[in-house]
Amino acid sequence: MAELLISVGLFDEARSFYRQAIELAPREAADLTLAWGLALFVSDAHEAAAEIFQQGVDQQLLAEDDPTFHFYLAVALELSGKTEQALVAARHAAALRPESAEFAARVAWILQHAGRDAEAIDANRALIDKFRDQRDPATREVVRNARFMLSHLEGAAGNQAAAEIQADIRKQLQN
Repeated sequence: MAELLISVGLFDEARSFYRQAIELAPREAADLTLAWGLALFVSDAHEAAAEIFQQGVDQQLLAEDDPTFHFYLAVALELSGKTEQALVAARHAAALRPESAEFAARVAWILQHAGRDAEAIDANRALIDKFRDQRDPATREVVRNARFMLSHLEGAAGNQAAAEIQADIRKQLQN
């Protein structure tokens, strides 16, 4: 019922159903809270989603070393115009999963989305340097995307030579 209410924009009404579900199944609180936040997020209720993800963090619904709520919180905050808070959440998630290119890429994306291009260039370069030798397909895809973003940012900054180098490397990696 809660997801149906969210899908038609009745967020406050959905809140009582989610809370009731969590009371009835406290062992499922983390999953229900995550589902609640994601349902709000995909309905473009980013501020409300950020509040729910923050509740998951504050209530310690996941293990201390599980960055899931921080990961989603970062995007919801950035899309709510709260870049500094988003960066804190993204950096915390990345620190909890230093082996994850996907978590590291969240920081670069937030910087790019916020128009902080010079910082985004640095973050993408650091991501590429750290993960370029990884062979698993998911990490390789993140590195390819970072090269694409770096190429775009370098071009926008007027550094055409660096943009072309990144574009050429990205093309080679696709083959």
